[in-house]
Amino acid sequence: MVSGRILLSFLGLGYDRANGGLKEDREHTPRSGPTDDVKAPDVGGRFVDRSTLAADECETLAKFIQGANKACAHFTIGSQHELTVPIFRRAVPIILRILCDCLPLAQKP
Repeated sequence: MVSGRILLSFLGLGYDRANGGLKEDREHTPRSGPTDDVKAPDVGGRFVDRSTLAADECETLAKFIQGANKACAHFTIGSQHELTVPIFRRAVPIILRILCDCLPLAQKP
C-alpha cells in the first residue's frame, strides 16, 4: 500500500481532498520550502496524463491514495477510508501499467 502510494506520487498523481478525486501532483517544491522528492521526469520518465485514465481508474486510484494516507498516517480502525481489498486489487495493475508506460526503465525487454 505504501509503495503504491509512493509510486503514484512519483508518477505525478495525488489525492484532491477538496473534491475526493484524483489530481495531478507534479510539484517539486511544497509551499513550506524546497524538497528533494524524486519524480519520474528526474529519472528519464514522464508524468501520467490523468486524462488518459478511465473514470473508474481515476476513482480507484483516488480511493487507493486516500486510504493509504488515512491508514498509514494514523494506523487507525474506522478512519473512513475506502481502501478495501477489492480497491487494492484493482489499483495494483493500474499502477504497474502506468509505471511501465511512463518510465522506460520499468518496461520489460
